[in-house]
Amino acid sequence: MKMFLYHIHNKICNHSSNEVQEIVDYALKHSFEAIYFCEHCPLPGTQSSHYKYSRVKYSQLFTYKKEINDLSKKHKQKIKLYLGYETECSQENRYYFEKLARDPICEFMICGNHFYNNVLKEEPLIYTCYDTKTKDQLKQYWINLEAALESRTYSWIAHPEIFLNSYQKWDNTVDELCKKIIASAIKYDIPLGFNINYTQPKSVWHYPVEKFWKMVANSPVKVIIENDSHDISTIQQEWVEQNYALAYKWGLEKNIIKKPQVKFFDKKPQVIFIQNNLYHLLSPSLRDELNKNKCQVVTYQQKKVSYFIDYLKQHNIHPVWSIVVSNDQKLCNELNQQTSCYIVNKSNYDLPLETFSKIKNWKQLLLFFEQIKEQI
Repeated sequence: MKMFLYHIHNKICNHSSNEVQEIVDYALKHSFEAIYFCEHCPLPGTQSSHYKYSRVKYSQLFTYKKEINDLSKKHKQKIKLYLGYETECSQENRYYFEKLARDPICEFMICGNHFYNNVLKEEPLIYTCYDTKTKDQLKQYWINLEAALESRTYSWIAHPEIFLNSYQKWDNTVDELCKKIIASAIKYDIPLGFNINYTQPKSVWHYPVEKFWKMVANSPVKVIIENDSHDISTIQQEWVEQNYALAYKWGLEKNIIKKPQVKFFDKKPQVIFIQNNLYHLLSPSLRDELNKNKCQVVTYQQKKVSYFIDYLKQHNIHPVWSIVVSNDQKLCNELNQQTSCYIVNKSNYDLPLETFSKIKNWKQLLLFFEQIKEQI
């Protein structure tokens, strides 16, 4: 059986003992096909102690990316290495997390809702593992998870039943919540993560929770066996095989993804909205290139934010991969608050719009937006 290491952390997250080199060496020795590194995402501003000591910092990203890239090139004939983020998600902060998809380091994202309630603000946080005690808190957990599922940004949902660590009972509210998670995973075709980090439990409720996964087994939901590794023990081949056997015992054999089907980000823009009075900035050669790459160009006069949102929905385009070029500051501010589109505006970025007129082909356009990404 081909083996893959999904959901791997290392020392850079401040609560793992894994060294990147150690993980890669072990995977090579035991013929693993691929490693999916997904560190807890960086967050802006001052955060609670939970955040300070449990995620990668912006200042570490360059070194982190370089180490993975160097190893990837060195061993490209033997193993695939992928870089992503594990993030929370909430209605309030969904657009921040969606915009992380544009980070040059990020090839995919998974959702693990460890915290909820305005996670980017200095307010009391509900820590899902330990603090989810009431039905209202379960409801809030679902609201945030639903935002993640609806966003279509995530490749899978990590440890979806994590709330049972602290709620510690199976009542009608839990039963309904689990049914909602399964129904939405089917609706949005997003796999759920059978997390083997806590297979030997301190209590019966540490994930994976048998009752939840037996419900999954009676559905067409896709399942990923995710290591969630914070130390070398949870990537050992015997450990992984043992947990595949446990999943099979619970009836999940038909659900488990046998080969990688991780949804990777295609960083190319799919649509460019460009204000009529700025359309002249697009050179004829660039328009040809955009057409060849199936990127739509939509010109507009003064429009409301709803125009852009409706257009993207009608064409099944995620806002992250759309670009709005405008000198309407009010519109740009509203778009920035209500969507995760690229906003190209002189006052938003230290890039004059005249630069846009110098772009002659698709490659230059991508380089231009790489510059923007660095400023997000």
